Amino acid sequence: MASGNITHNLRDFMTVRMSGGATPAYVQAFADWIHTHLMQRDLSALLNYRQTEAGQRAHPSDEHLLPLFTAMGAAGPDAQAQAFFRGISDHVIAMDGYTFH
Repeated sequence: MASGNITHNLRDFMTVRMSGGATPAYVQAFADWIHTHLMQRDLSALLNYRQTEAGQRAHPSDEHLLPLFTAMGAAGPDAQAQAFFRGISDHVIAMDGYTFH
């Protein structure tokens, strides 16, 4: 079991909260990118997520995405990801949850 966030940019969280703005486009785009690469078991792309613009913005630092990699690694090299929840909280925090089996 692991816990983290697919997106976690607290600066954007505060900006959107104070301005009453909408969800920035990168939030859903990065959540979809993660989902696609998990389903394809594309470990190389996932581990290099910071090479994408959305990945850099979604995670100014790594600690909230690293639990995904911990759970994926613990499941073993042949484990398949399955989403059990996909959703965005407070406009900028993608709370997608995955199991590996």
